[in-house]
Amino acid sequence: ALEHNIPVYERTPNEIKKFITGNGAAGKELVQQFVMKIFRLANEPQYYDTSDALGMAYLARNKVK
Repeated sequence: ALEHNIPVYERTPNEIKKFITGNGAAGKELVQQFVMKIFRLANEPQYYDTSDALGMAYLARNKVK
């Protein structure tokens, strides 16, 4: 990204949780529930890391800096 002058933003887990759930101290289960609603998923992602990645993508898509 840096070689092509693409901006890179870092987010803390609490920032992502707060953006997704409104609570920076939310647990992984709550983040997963909100991500499922946001993306209208019928099935729970197998791993919490999947929910985390979708949450980061949603934040990146909807909020820059």
